[in-house]
Amino acid sequence: EINCGRTENSQQAANAVLLYAREKEDTVRAMMILIRCHQADFDFNKILSMALDLLAILGEETFPRKPSRWYLQKEVKRTIKKLKESGITAKNVKEMPHMDDNKIMTMNVLHKIIAPAMLLPERHPFFIITASRMARLTLEFGLCECSGTALSSFALCVLGYLQQPKEALELADISIQVIDSVPSLNAGLCLTFCGMILTTEPSRKFLAVMENGIR
Repeated sequence: EINCGRTENSQQAANAVLLYAREKEDTVRAMMILIRCHQADFDFNKILSMALDLLAILGEETFPRKPSRWYLQKEVKRTIKKLKESGITAKNVKEMPHMDDNKIMTMNVLHKIIAPAMLLPERHPFFIITASRMARLTLEFGLCECSGTALSSFALCVLGYLQQPKEALELADISIQVIDSVPSLNAGLCLTFCGMILTTEPSRKFLAVMENGIR
């Protein structure tokens, strides 16, 4: 029903679960269904509000509903620092461990924000924040099916927001290796982001990275 745009019954059922839920797992599942309903209704404000509430329930760090430019810069710099500290490169990324179930749930929640956040300029701060958070979670806790999207999205932020094409290219290369090693949500979106980054560099680098991805 959600996929067909008929969300009323699903919302009623999920709200009923929330009303009587005693276990955190039931609450989380019901809220994820509600987020899917809001996605089907193209209601970004409700997606964002529900996702932030869900992050708090999961015990994860949330973020402001009206982030400042200073906050965005701080957020991105934290992830750049984590990338440098991690020592992760395209050559060793496949050796990373896999995330545990709790962090995977957090990644799934953030993943619900990232696609609609990129559609309109006024939502771009949330695209930057969620891309940064997802990339940092990947670097700190390991790979999951959202990691390719996380790293490629953050690479796009590094290129467009920080104007650092070299670092963006490195992240794009890592992203391609990730989707080659683990099943990925939105692999097409990940490759689109990587292509946007790679075409800003000389064709030699573009072909070299794509060759690695094909392998």
